[in-house]
Amino acid sequence: MELTDCIVSYMKVRFQEEVFSRSRTLPDISIPFPVLCEADHISSVISQAYRRPMTEPPILVTDSNTICIWYLPDALSPKRRADVWNRFHLLREPLWESIKASPQAWWTDKSYFRNDAELKGAINLSPTWFQQGRGVGDHCSPCK
Repeated sequence: MELTDCIVSYMKVRFQEEVFSRSRTLPDISIPFPVLCEADHISSVISQAYRRPMTEPPILVTDSNTICIWYLPDALSPKRRADVWNRFHLLREPLWESIKASPQAWWTDKSYFRNDAELKGAINLSPTWFQQGRGVGDHCSPCK
């Protein structure tokens, strides 16, 4: 299993441990310690939000009480936020090219972006687009 999949599996187990008071399991040894610490922190923030969804952090729910959006302040460490922000600048050109004066869709409409914004635009980054239409294959083996 890829490292990202191992991290996601670990975070899911940590969430279930915290929300449903299950016993702690050991993480996969392939997950680097700094990443493990960050995954623990993110899982803790998400489980806290799950246990008290109507207070803080703010959420958006559907009529059937399904959570659509969570605003999770401080889920990412300041260092991780800085790393993400610094890497966004690599997307400056594709972001700029996405903005249209006469858009086909609302998310590329020039009027929705502030003129003084450092970065503006829209890029679809859905990982499921790649997976659609493909078989399971060998890349879904368990963590080692």
